Amino acid sequence: MKVMICVDGSENSHRAFDRAVKLLQQEDEVFIINAVSLVSPIVLAGGPAGGMVDPRVYETTNESLKAEGRQIVDFYKKKCADLKLSNVQCHVIAGASAKDGISQYAKDHGIELLVVGSRGMGAVKRFFFGQLFKSPRQQCRVRCFGGQVRSRMQGHMAAC
Repeated sequence: MKVMICVDGSENSHRAFDRAVKLLQQEDEVFIINAVSLVSPIVLAGGPAGGMVDPRVYETTNESLKAEGRQIVDFYKKKCADLKLSNVQCHVIAGASAKDGISQYAKDHGIELLVVGSRGMGAVKRFFFGQLFKSPRQQCRVRCFGGQVRSRMQGHMAAC
């Protein structure tokens, strides 16, 4: 089975990872993914001249976000090695939208099971920040789960 575990360094993603690896079989292919939403340039309307933020600010910020993502996946790569999981790939996906990046990656790699931690956002935050878990589940035909899973193949959603 191709299993994609999305990690962001949060306690919920740690919990989802720990629960997911307990269900893995030796032959499973595991994809450890950190998705980064890159910062894009904005125009500042300040006075008659207006202006743009220096593009180097965005480049530096985005490189920093990707470096943080690499540190996160490296941490989980080491955990997989400690658990003697051998068929593991780790990637940082960087783009305009983390949820769209996860969905596309799952489609492109034939992912069969998607694992994410739950953020536990309320309605207002969910409105502004979106639902990372909901989007890939709707866009891809994959089983999804977070946290509380009863068996290897159920694929039920539950909060971590």
